[in-house]
Amino acid sequence: MENRLQSRTTDLTPGPLPAEHIAANLLRFPLEDMLGPGMVREKDFRTKLKGIDWEAYRGRPVLVPWIHNQEIPVWVYLMVVARLSGVASVLSFGEACSPTVLLKNRPS
Repeated sequence: MENRLQSRTTDLTPGPLPAEHIAANLLRFPLEDMLGPGMVREKDFRTKLKGIDWEAYRGRPVLVPWIHNQEIPVWVYLMVVARLSGVASVLSFGEACSPTVLLKNRPS
């Protein structure tokens, strides 16, 4: 029994989240609110990132949404994921109905 519990707390493999976990706990990162119309400017985006309270995401499962109605440079997603990877318990990408898990952090 102890080995099974230990493997659950150290499981870092990507995989689907149970539907009840998604519906009840997944916190959506407000990426759309950080993007203006047209081209995303790195300097402006970095300024907006500095204004985010990252502690609000500590220990929580977070979804970084895929923005399908605007061209988003890859570096935007990379910057957000880099910041969230140190605080989120589970970091997912995509849509809330079928997220792709990028990272599972060990509980502290």
